[in-house]
Amino acid sequence: MVLAIVGNGTDVEYYKNLHNPAKGIVCLVEEMVPQARLRLYYKAADIHVSASDFETLGNTVHEALLCGCPAIVQRAGGYISQVRDGQNGYLVDWEDAQEAQRAVKSVLKHELTSVMPLPKKAREAMDIVAEYASGHTSALAPLMVIVSYPGICLLWGMSCLYERFSLESMRVERMTDRSPGQLASMESELRSEWSASPEDA
Repeated sequence: MVLAIVGNGTDVEYYKNLHNPAKGIVCLVEEMVPQARLRLYYKAADIHVSASDFETLGNTVHEALLCGCPAIVQRAGGYISQVRDGQNGYLVDWEDAQEAQRAVKSVLKHELTSVMPLPKKAREAMDIVAEYASGHTSALAPLMVIVSYPGICLLWGMSCLYERFSLESMRVERMTDRSPGQLASMESELRSEWSASPEDA
């Protein structure tokens, strides 16, 4: 039997020291393994073991199962949704050495019934959104209009103010290039515009 430790991380030097092919320990830890080569490792393996005691999803388990490699993993986290005991692998408690040994022996005896990813049961996020949108949009449309109307008015008012002040700042910038006589003329024009504005009436 050969134990292959594949991948890299913070403990590379430790695993390099464990590397001993004569004793059946092979450590491939100097670099991230390319996907094409990783697939070969999964296919050559009899068991994929992840010693992690928690994974949100557990991509390595899914990759192994896609390659027909059974998985033995902790009974926790995302592993639970991917592995069925006796079907495509085993969920174990790594603190229980006897349970782990039984799982390994069962896999090596080819007692599993179907080594592949479990059928999709979870609903895709886009499916949920599409269903919600098609079933509830018409009922919520009036409410959404009422709720969003004040925000739309506020944004419209702010855009008007921005446009007005940006125009004024452009005029001021142009004034810096004018002669004193031109500036006096423009100042009187601005005063007349402001006094004629309906907002100041």
